[in-house]
Amino acid sequence: MRIMFLSWVAEVGAVFGKDTRAEFRSRSAVNAILLFALTTLAVVSFSLSAQGLAPIIKARILASLLWIVLFFSAMSGLPRVFVKEEDSRTALALRLTARPEVIFIGKLLFNVALLLVVTAAVVPLYLVLMEPVVRQWSLFLGVVVLGMGGLAGSSTLLAALVAKTTNRGSLFVVLAFPLLLPLLVSAINGTVGAFLGTRPEEVRASLIVLAAYLAATVTASLMLFEFVWDG
Repeated sequence: MRIMFLSWVAEVGAVFGKDTRAEFRSRSAVNAILLFALTTLAVVSFSLSAQGLAPIIKARILASLLWIVLFFSAMSGLPRVFVKEEDSRTALALRLTARPEVIFIGKLLFNVALLLVVTAAVVPLYLVLMEPVVRQWSLFLGVVVLGMGGLAGSSTLLAALVAKTTNRGSLFVVLAFPLLLPLLVSAINGTVGAFLGTRPEEVRASLIVLAAYLAATVTASLMLFEFVWDG
């Protein structure tokens, strides 16, 4: 049993390592996400002022802007994890050499790592440019981590689904938005609570929804991935 588990971990690590090395050489996904995020933040910071607004309205506007930027930035880079396999003609070789669940977990871990790296660059810049007052840092970081994890979990399956289509970018966003809407609403509500200093028990529902969404999407995607990948 232990040998089988170690073999499974090694296979997942091989898929993750392959994508990481490919991204390190080209930096296509990181550059696409960062370019979109930085451009959007710069435009918003120069064109929007939340000064003079009531605290609750200001917090909701700033929280919504944060997750809009993170959502559309992720949409510009996450599909590449499977698109590059189709474009480079390596998808068939991957199907023959690795089990579907291994491929999914490896790709998922790569997407999570990619989003965490981008978030580490984008969120501090957002805090500097938009100047929100974060009263609950632990809550804010928890919402960001759970939100980006859920975004990566559901988007990995969608990336495999649209990889063979022609209108990959637009189709990916169209399919992802309704699926990610509950996550975005909960993430915005949790971020508002972090900005306003709301008591943890009052925003616990948002954290529970984010954690449940992450677990449900990863589990469902893992069950469905074999049919999408081999279809």
